[in-house]
Amino acid sequence: MKFRYLACIMLAHCATQYVQAAAFAVSADGSAVVRLHDKGTVAASELKTDMLTKDWTAAAGSGGSMAITNYDAQFKDAKGGAEMRALYDNGGALGSGKSLEWVQIVTTNAPLGGATSPHLDNQGKPAEPFYTFTAQNRDPALPAEKLNFYDFPKRNISRLDTVDSVDWDAKLFPVIRGADKALTVKDGVTWGWTMKKATVGDVSGKFGNPAPATAVVSGVGTNNFAWGTGEPSSLTFAGNEFHTKPDTEFTLGRLTFHNGTIAIATGADSVDLTMSINLTNVPEKNFDLKSHMTIVNTPNTSDPIASADTVAIDGFHFTFNVLEGQTASVDVMAKLTTGLHALPTGAVESGAAMFDPSPYDPDPLFSLVLTGLTNPSAGGFITAVPEPASVLIMATGLLLLTLHRRRRTQ
Repeated sequence: MKFRYLACIMLAHCATQYVQAAAFAVSADGSAVVRLHDKGTVAASELKTDMLTKDWTAAAGSGGSMAITNYDAQFKDAKGGAEMRALYDNGGALGSGKSLEWVQIVTTNAPLGGATSPHLDNQGKPAEPFYTFTAQNRDPALPAEKLNFYDFPKRNISRLDTVDSVDWDAKLFPVIRGADKALTVKDGVTWGWTMKKATVGDVSGKFGNPAPATAVVSGVGTNNFAWGTGEPSSLTFAGNEFHTKPDTEFTLGRLTFHNGTIAIATGADSVDLTMSINLTNVPEKNFDLKSHMTIVNTPNTSDPIASADTVAIDGFHFTFNVLEGQTASVDVMAKLTTGLHALPTGAVESGAAMFDPSPYDPDPLFSLVLTGLTNPSAGGFITAVPEPASVLIMATGLLLLTLHRRRRTQ
């Protein structure tokens, strides 16, 4: 038998475009997370001539000012990356025949078009060392001594099927271009991002709030709860590590139930189990799932099945039963999902030119779906009471739990 319920966690919107920087973003399907690298400065002297296209030279200059004006982690469609905008102000006239350009050096483990990293970000101008999309993105309202920059490098989430993370870093330099191929380089900035799987982590659990007050108990606040005098009964929850995909069933943990022989009026009738879901790459989205469990300490008779003690999550009408004197375990199965889809923005993978003004995808609503109790060990079995049920059960923080019952023959 299996039981099922749904837990929805509201995730706050990561960013307001052009206003508030988003240090991280989660994909709409919940499968991936992008995090920004710390932005920094890079000296003009770090751009060497041997990094440029053949016959171009670089010499460090002084003066001018460089600022990042917007820096956000973003997803569009099934691609994640970072949107970055910058502005360079030379602080004075450039001189006759001179103009401003950008040179960007990229280091990544997921280069496009067969490039070898590190490489010039000049795929649209292979004969020149300059950033490809400067002309398309240029703000016509700026004077000649100022130049804006825009880039939105991203990679498809499917890259994470073959690597643990996608890493992308850049050094961006403003340069003054003269009539010849000699560049005067100004101090620039460093920026970048990393994309990893979001549905990776581990689970821990603890028991609390036992009832009634007269019960003789131990292990409250731990993952091993016992009750009764004589040979105590006990519940142990062992959380599991998980590395899954959205909408894919995985083992959340294993519940072990020992049916001891206890004295009358010393047993517990109920206890809460709080499972903490810890997402390794998105700790901001960690949450607790709190469930109230009913315990039935049955009188012992000559019928071993009827004498089995039971534990159930309230309102589900499914029970885990363990024979007298036996210890048995059962797997708690779950899925992580959002039920959402990326907006059809039509962005291309390079995404460097500001052609598409449509909104970026928001962070999703995560849901945790407990899909069942499975794989009971010897001495234990699962039963279901054939009654429909749909109840609201206890939640923690932003966690909303809604029950859905589903039956299946093992």
